[in-house]
Amino acid sequence: MLATMALSLVAIHASFAQSMSVQIDTQRAYVDEPIRLTVTIENVRSFEGPFVETADGLVIERLPGEQTFKQRSNVNGRVTEKNFIGISYEVTPLRAGTLQIPAFTMRADGQTYSSKPLRIESNVSEAGDLLLAEVRTTPRTIYVGQEGRLELRVCVRRFTDAQLGITVDERSIWNMLARTTKDWGAFLAPLQQMESEGKRPRGELEMIDGKEYIVFTVSKSFEPITTGAPSIGGAKLRINYPVRLSRGFDGLFGSSIEVAESRPVSVTPTTTMIDVRTPPEGGRPDIWNGAVGSFRVDAVAKPTEVAVGDPITVTLRITDLSGNAGLDGLQAPDLRAQSAFTSGFRLPTDPAAGVIDGRSKIFTLSLRATSDTVLEIPPIKLASFDPVKGAYETVQSAAIPLVVRPSLVARPSVDPTTLKNAFVTPSGTAPLASENGTGSPLTRVEGGMLANAPTPLAASPSNAAMYVVLALLPAPLACGMVWFVSRRATRDARDPQRIRVRTAYTRASSRITDATEADHIASALLGYIADRSGALDGSCTRRDACDMLTHDGVPSDTVQMLETLLRTCERARYGDARVDSAEARAILERLEAMWKPTKRSGQ
Repeated sequence: MLATMALSLVAIHASFAQSMSVQIDTQRAYVDEPIRLTVTIENVRSFEGPFVETADGLVIERLPGEQTFKQRSNVNGRVTEKNFIGISYEVTPLRAGTLQIPAFTMRADGQTYSSKPLRIESNVSEAGDLLLAEVRTTPRTIYVGQEGRLELRVCVRRFTDAQLGITVDERSIWNMLARTTKDWGAFLAPLQQMESEGKRPRGELEMIDGKEYIVFTVSKSFEPITTGAPSIGGAKLRINYPVRLSRGFDGLFGSSIEVAESRPVSVTPTTTMIDVRTPPEGGRPDIWNGAVGSFRVDAVAKPTEVAVGDPITVTLRITDLSGNAGLDGLQAPDLRAQSAFTSGFRLPTDPAAGVIDGRSKIFTLSLRATSDTVLEIPPIKLASFDPVKGAYETVQSAAIPLVVRPSLVARPSVDPTTLKNAFVTPSGTAPLASENGTGSPLTRVEGGMLANAPTPLAASPSNAAMYVVLALLPAPLACGMVWFVSRRATRDARDPQRIRVRTAYTRASSRITDATEADHIASALLGYIADRSGALDGSCTRRDACDMLTHDGVPSDTVQMLETLLRTCERARYGDARVDSAEARAILERLEAMWKPTKRSGQ
């Protein structure tokens, strides 16, 4: 028995011979078409490599992952056990001719293992008329700010095996195309959406130059940001086009048709030129903020009966009547640029984010009346360029009636005994004691505080109650509390622009951290520059930002980094670029360290 065990151990030990081998799928390759190569390592637990030298006319790329498996056999009591590791590579010929794949090497247990070089024959696979692809744009003339469509047309020549008299059906052709094509470029997202819904493009039979083709169409919307042909993200279509079919057997269900021989065919889609124009500067209204098309503006507000300083939620619906306005890039009207809103309202400081609903975009704004003399929310105007008319036009919503009541406010008099009577009632008839004892009524409110009272003494209803309590306290303690409340009011009434400047970096850094899209990163950087410079929120463009930084002496390399990143953010909207948030943060830190904005007119 001991002898048998010893023999088994010897047999198993002997099976651990180490080796490395290389297998290739085929020695017949085509230019620019990858073939698969596998390096198999036997009975090696730890190794360095494999290594391969650069090859003339070839690109050799290691694929991610490794495959491991075991093989154990027992023949006449002799146990054989082997462990294998498989590593895959793609080998792509760059030119036609006889090409040599160099030897692969690895190091294990102090020894070097090498494979033998391999030769392959590379040929040019002309697509010819077997595979055609083009991207069409609709419409052919479009303005920045409009929405167009990109349509990818893939035309595959119908194949019929003359010997079997069988024609490959539309579904099989799509499966061949989808299985082989990896680079769909900008059309990957709509294809993934279709797949998630259990759909696929349907092929239509079409005659092209007297020949039958199955034509598949994939479309997506796009909003141009520059002139020239739109980017399609480096799409390249591939198919293993059948050369010969064969009959196979499908168990109990009879025969099946299989592709016995094929050839790889690839093509890069051609793109039709498109005339992208920008709206003219002549006749451009001051309130225009990029809208192109014909629109209708509707607004509703809730509540419409408020006290001074209470928030009013305005829901603004902008409906595209032209049918091809770019709603993704459509911005809400800037109320700060409309004279009807410059007095009587406290306006939002951040641009409103819209939600697309069919051919409309809905914005939610929050306004606050600063006086009880406000009787309505004025019409909200939207200026746009109408390509059909070739001119700018302005439409507006209807005015919304408001009922604004004075806020309950209080102000202390020099004589604390008058505090109990120092309230403005909702009707505004109870006067407050003024500093000179004239009892001037205080009814107008700005930002929740009395407009015609000194800021340290203006108080909200909660502070008014505190002043009533003060009247009942000993004089020294009351004075101390008056000083404390006044100091807090002064602090709360600080210049808003100073607060914007002080918090600009923190806000931008937080927005970059939370960014999930390229647009969010661009908005964070442009918002930072607007905050630091005192520009209107949402009004700072890429060109404005770069001009401003250059004028303020920021080094040109930093300005160039910012411009390049913002351009990348713009391209990312069309699927052909990726934005690194770490790069955005680095630019933000450089600007914070070296940029000292100069004072500009209007600040």
